[in-house]
Amino acid sequence: MRIPKRVALGVGCLCLFLIHNSSYAQLKPLNYKVGIQTDFATKGNLPFWLYTDRFGIIDQNSANLLGDFTVKTDYSFSRKWDYSYGAELIGRASDRSGLYLNQLYFKAHYGPLQLQIGRIRERLNTHMPGLSSGSIMWSGNATPLPKIVLSFPHYTPIPFTHGYLKIKGYWGNGWFEDSRYVKDTYLQQKQLYFKAGGNLPVNAYIGLTDDVQWGGTSSNTNVGRLPQGIKDYLRAFFGEHGGNNSPRGEEINALGNHIGSWELGATWNIGKYRGIIYRQTIFEDKSGLRLGQGSIRDGLLGIGIQSKNRKKVIDGVLWEFLYTKNQSGPANPDPPPGVHTKRNAQGYPWGGRDNYFNNYIYRYGWTYFGKTIGTPFITPLSHRTSIRETSIINNRVVVQHFGIEGLIFSSMSYRAFFTYSRNYGTYNTPFTPHKTQYSVYYEMNIPVKSVPNLDINTAVSGDFGNMYETNYGFMIGLTYSGLLKKL
Repeated sequence: MRIPKRVALGVGCLCLFLIHNSSYAQLKPLNYKVGIQTDFATKGNLPFWLYTDRFGIIDQNSANLLGDFTVKTDYSFSRKWDYSYGAELIGRASDRSGLYLNQLYFKAHYGPLQLQIGRIRERLNTHMPGLSSGSIMWSGNATPLPKIVLSFPHYTPIPFTHGYLKIKGYWGNGWFEDSRYVKDTYLQQKQLYFKAGGNLPVNAYIGLTDDVQWGGTSSNTNVGRLPQGIKDYLRAFFGEHGGNNSPRGEEINALGNHIGSWELGATWNIGKYRGIIYRQTIFEDKSGLRLGQGSIRDGLLGIGIQSKNRKKVIDGVLWEFLYTKNQSGPANPDPPPGVHTKRNAQGYPWGGRDNYFNNYIYRYGWTYFGKTIGTPFITPLSHRTSIRETSIINNRVVVQHFGIEGLIFSSMSYRAFFTYSRNYGTYNTPFTPHKTQYSVYYEMNIPVKSVPNLDINTAVSGDFGNMYETNYGFMIGLTYSGLLKKL
């Protein structure tokens, strides 16, 4: 898991400068956390929720013994400007043992504008992240990608609107791992969100996300080096078709593998509770850029409510419904040569089979080191037998997910998931019949009163159905956190 040299060098230089500058070091003590845990199951592989949404640190195919050492500095937008840096070292003993940096980053802000460099854990557009299955585009399931990001991470008032209209945005550029069908693939991310309501108890918002895999060199010699100049970057940014140096499909459609989402939602803050309702669509072609076009049936719907004091037996509840079966219909994306009808022989319009998170050029799809970047219910191959294989084997799903969290005896926190899914494979390789799955998870964190800052972490999990074999899993671990006041 190699961070590109240009990113590692930039992060390293900035961190060393800040650490060795005594005036900054006195202001920036390091928070640290040390953890050790083991994950195991009644079968060789782990149940779904024991490895999912863990930022890629758990090996799902075997038992794990995991060590985690994290350091970071405090960071606040209450100051006019601030900076932070951090790192996370993971050591894992499993069928895929390894020692690597899961995080290494520097970030700074001036006013509402933030610069972020490196590899850092993110759950973009994931609401109530402790309970959510993750946003449809960026869930926290995969190892963090190395990126350079310029953003307005929090809603910022638009001038002359008296705070009733706010905006936030995100512009990121990153790098995928080298061991892909298309080597040296670049990532381009864009988000723009608007929120209305100000200090009113109910606010509404709308946002658009467009992520692009582009550039690189394909292992297919007939494709070879893909367009990756400045003009090509701008074509990918604006969703324009490729030039004459692009593969034919990208000449006709858009340059790069575009994966996007519209989000509509509302938040409320009334009495002792706050809540949210949201709807995230998913699209993989230009039709989806037009709100209300494309496969509007597909997407993620969520409703959640939380207690403000966060000290109740039930602090938060979240329900999510994911549907991705339609994919603009069962007809092929384009008619065969010489066919000029608008529909196929079965009466379905051309332009279907969007094949979410797969791509005919970028065959490893919307994954990073074998993990789905977006919603974890769209599942990849667990074992690759050929570099030419497409990664995603199951992207037509119907999912009900329920999460609950709270405190027991005023100090022991818990959270629990119950997930039901129907899995249909892909249009090209369907599961016949479809596969039904139930996955459950219960986690409890227990502070050790005799040793301040020491917690016992436990979890039990289970899979039942025919998507994954019946399996029971367990996790037990310790975490200790503290503050290094002098560097």
